[in-house]
Amino acid sequence: MVAGRARRGKGRSDDDLFDRDPFILAMHRAIDPVGQTRDDYEIFSALAERLGYRDAFTEGRSSDEWVRLQWENSRASLARRGIEAPDFETFWEQGYFRMPEPEAMQARFEGFPQGPSSQPARDGDRPYHDLACERESGGASPARGLAWR
Repeated sequence: MVAGRARRGKGRSDDDLFDRDPFILAMHRAIDPVGQTRDDYEIFSALAERLGYRDAFTEGRSSDEWVRLQWENSRASLARRGIEAPDFETFWEQGYFRMPEPEAMQARFEGFPQGPSSQPARDGDRPYHDLACERESGGASPARGLAWR
């Protein structure tokens, strides 16, 4: 059994973004560690060490170095799409990066109210729940049809 005290949220440094949110946020550690708490990275690094895989897990990087590398990888990915993002120091000091507005916004599943067949599954092997099929064929009540929305 593995047990430990983990510090979360404001007790660590990280970056954060949400799908369809134009902001990437720098999440600065707001409080010093309390007692013997450790962040997830420290906990998993210690577990990897006990299993003999610390070097493979950490690749020689600290938690802060991973945050920096993650930003630089994201920055390179954005550059390939023609989006210029600031270097890590600028991003970290500013506290956020705002993505440019897309030319057109597409609502997710915008065709779904017309029935699941208007937006079939891409892999083709996962049929929608029977309620969706019933609603599309007119066999389900409107209240039951809400289950698939």
